[in-house]
Amino acid sequence: MDPELIQSIPGATALLTANGEWPNFADYEVVEVMLIRRGKSWLTITNDCIDEECDWKPIPESSIRFEFSSVLGLDLLGYHEQNVIGGLEITAVENRFKIKIDYCTGICGELEVADLRVVVVDDSDADARH
Repeated sequence: MDPELIQSIPGATALLTANGEWPNFADYEVVEVMLIRRGKSWLTITNDCIDEECDWKPIPESSIRFEFSSVLGLDLLGYHEQNVIGGLEITAVENRFKIKIDYCTGICGELEVADLRVVVVDDSDADARH
């Protein structure tokens, strides 16, 4: 992902620092898609990969939540109990962000959102999930 784009998204540099590079999110699972008409919405992904085959080592006991204030466009397809994704890409389009979820098993598609923020959620803290 473009370094300037990473700098423009609150919380994204923390994920970059923790990992050493921006991950492609292949083999992550979508565990939450919460769309709120007025208020904060989010997309949460997680990865419990622990073997040496992983593209990158996830932050232990954590999920990555992409929070946004407005859904400006939505095109999501599919559902599966695991919702494994082939990757996740973020691009800037004028004054909004496009989140593209690549297909693997289950959900895929695109969201266009405003005010994107990246949060590393401590999964061991049940109160931090929302």
